[in-house]
Amino acid sequence: MSKSEAHYIGPQIKMVRKVYEQCDKILISSKGFEKSICEKGDFKDKLVYFPNWAEEVKGNVPSDFDIKTIKPFNEEGNFIILFAGNIGEAQNLDAAIEAAKILKDEKKIKFVFVGDGRRREHLQNLVKEY
Repeated sequence: MSKSEAHYIGPQIKMVRKVYEQCDKILISSKGFEKSICEKGDFKDKLVYFPNWAEEVKGNVPSDFDIKTIKPFNEEGNFIILFAGNIGEAQNLDAAIEAAKILKDEKKIKFVFVGDGRRREHLQNLVKEY
């Protein structure tokens, strides 16, 4: 980290460290967050892996479920671009819709969006425009 970066980031790291120190538990939705948090202090014992709902629901999927029974997964030769998650501002899914527009003549490339969020209706309208 350069001196200028440290000047701006250093106080924020101190604040985050202080918050973590005051927490009884720190919930993480991805095990990938563990390293970043533990780099800020000895917080490993406070970490609790708390995945998003999808990880919990997958146990309710029938054992004989086959995704290839669902379009477009059941069509031979498709290249599927799948997004599953929050459809919000931060995900910038407008860019994915723009990519789909550019690739619309490529019949074997399929875009699949699974999820909900504040920008879902906006994206549905954007798709209708194209």
